[in-house]
Amino acid sequence: MKADESTKSGSKYLRKEQPLVIDRELAAILGLNESIVLQQVEYWINKYKTKDDKRHYHEGKWWIYNSYESWQENFPFWSKSTIRRAIKSLEDKEILITANYNKLKIDRTKWYSINYQMLDNHCDKATVQNEQLDRSKWTDGDSKLNRPLPKITSKSTSENTKIQMCGNQKSSSHSCTYSFTAPEVQEILVSEFQNYAAEITSMIEYYFNKYREVKGRKHPKITLSNWQNIFDSLTAVELKHDSRELLQEEFEQMVDEYFDHNYRQEIDHKLEHLVSGKIMENLYYNSNLY
Repeated sequence: MKADESTKSGSKYLRKEQPLVIDRELAAILGLNESIVLQQVEYWINKYKTKDDKRHYHEGKWWIYNSYESWQENFPFWSKSTIRRAIKSLEDKEILITANYNKLKIDRTKWYSINYQMLDNHCDKATVQNEQLDRSKWTDGDSKLNRPLPKITSKSTSENTKIQMCGNQKSSSHSCTYSFTAPEVQEILVSEFQNYAAEITSMIEYYFNKYREVKGRKHPKITLSNWQNIFDSLTAVELKHDSRELLQEEFEQMVDEYFDHNYRQEIDHKLEHLVSGKIMENLYYNSNLY
């Protein structure tokens, strides 16, 4: 007779060892992904510090090092672009600091340490701001109770719908095509790729200018889903040693190389094709950029 499933005392999918740590306060301030990465860095720093492993002690700080392949082994549920964005976000806040203590100059694997003072300052400031906001909401609460409900108009309902006109037909907004400057595209760029927005913009502007120069016409508009793929790809190019972001001048050289190739007519050197598969990676190596 089958054992009653409700009598099970455990599951192979629930770990008995220490899982990844998620601090709710830290996640609310820095972002969920950033807080998980930072906690993992702290975990390994403490491990080397406990062992007094001097190979990880430089210039008065404890460090860890990792390639993005190794980071993905730590976080298999994330793409490399997600990991890059989380690390870049912490670097921009100067909470995560990086250096290179590799013995071989060609090895660009990044070393990471934590600026604890900057972390505390950032969190303290955010905590004070949140407390002030909460007090403001509390004192304003009574005045809102007597306010009438907003009228529902045809304008407000139309703004919430996902259906819009593409040409002469109704269609999902994700199947419509948009220019790079369209509000819908910029919303994705700013909300999901904020730390890379300037770099991505420069790359795409160079590409479109090159397209116009070679083809004598504007690049065709692109669907929202393809814009999302393009942004993902531009922040996750597989460089040798995979330890840094693609530089603007490297991208421009790759684009120049790309337009020197003859592709099938239907491909037409579209940006979607450039960022597909391993094309950018192959151009990087073929251009002797590594």
